[in-house]
Amino acid sequence: MMHIHRILRKIRRLSLTLLAITLVLAPFAGAGIGEPKQAFPENDTEGYLPVDVLSIDPAIKDATPDFHFLIMSPEGKETRLMDVSLAIDFLYPGDPGNDALKAELNAKMQDIWDTYPVVFETSPGGRGIPRMAGPLSR
Repeated sequence: MMHIHRILRKIRRLSLTLLAITLVLAPFAGAGIGEPKQAFPENDTEGYLPVDVLSIDPAIKDATPDFHFLIMSPEGKETRLMDVSLAIDFLYPGDPGNDALKAELNAKMQDIWDTYPVVFETSPGGRGIPRMAGPLSR
């Protein structure tokens, strides 16, 4: 029993010593990094790349609650198709019907994009404005 108390006492001393060392050294850990910067999105643009302001035609928003799907760039559409393909592979590993399912979904998604084309209108110094270029209903 006496042996356990000695071990506990040593552990307690070691813990207190480590705590004291940590408290002494903690202020020096951040030395040299300067003052922290407060970012204000309204006026702090340091480190950000300039981007065009994007406004969305209300007709697109009214067409569907999933209007984000309609206003994708060509790169975004390709990424979405790849995501669907990877999701099918993940959800149905080794299923022989995966390729057919992927082709079917890709064709349906492409059909939606073709039915509801979006045009990105820009003017020098203006904002990029995606607008519906096709019908809002089938």
